Amino acid sequence: MGQHRHLDLSGSEPAIAGTRISVLDVYHISSELDDEEAEKTLFDDWDLNEEQVEAALSYYRENESEMRDIQEQKSEAVNS
Repeated sequence: MGQHRHLDLSGSEPAIAGTRISVLDVYHISSELDDEEAEKTLFDDWDLNEEQVEAALSYYRENESEMRDIQEQKSEAVNS
């Protein structure tokens, strides 16, 4: 399990354990914002630590197809 101990994989979407912050949330903040703003959001605003963020990003990279499927389902639900 290793670094995935920081994640809750039991729900419909992988999330940071003990929070409602999803792996997709972390990925989108990390990829869409510049480094300084992403760090402010993840560490200051959301109160995550480096291990939680790395676990989420690692999970995303290891399960990219699954994560894209979840994002597509969420987009479809919003647009319907």
